[in-house]
Amino acid sequence: MLIIYRAANIADAYLIRLMLESEGIPALIQGEYLQSAVGELPANTEIIVHVGDDNAHAARAIVDKWESAEPVVL
Repeated sequence: MLIIYRAANIADAYLIRLMLESEGIPALIQGEYLQSAVGELPANTEIIVHVGDDNAHAARAIVDKWESAEPVVL
């Protein structure tokens, strides 16, 4: 498993995971349950999205495209 994305929050992590899974790339979120325990843990707990080694290249391309997209202004 390789780290493909370090999320700012749990919503971003789920968004990335859903985008990857919609393209057939299984993804795992690590650290999602630690956010509720931050009062007892160091505040620097990370939420990380992992993918399998064989999917890393395709996943990185999807994440890069999402990160470089222009925000939609309504």
